[in-house]
Amino acid sequence: MAKTDKQKLGRQGEQYACRYLEGKAYRILEQNWRYRRTEVDIIAMDGDIMVFVEVKTRTQAYFEGPTGTVEAAQQA
Repeated sequence: MAKTDKQKLGRQGEQYACRYLEGKAYRILEQNWRYRRTEVDIIAMDGDIMVFVEVKTRTQAYFEGPTGTVEAAQQA
């Protein structure tokens, strides 16, 4: 899969995630927020709680838990 295809798939996954969160009454504040070398896919509010979301889009049915796909630096 070419990098542009991966990027397109990733953007589609992020849009799907935003629609899902909005359906659960989250308010989306930012998408693809960047600071220096850090990027957060989605920043949203769940009531008065700020939520940071890392989206991982897959083309296969295989599911790996978040600790297997999100690096320690991202979790911190």
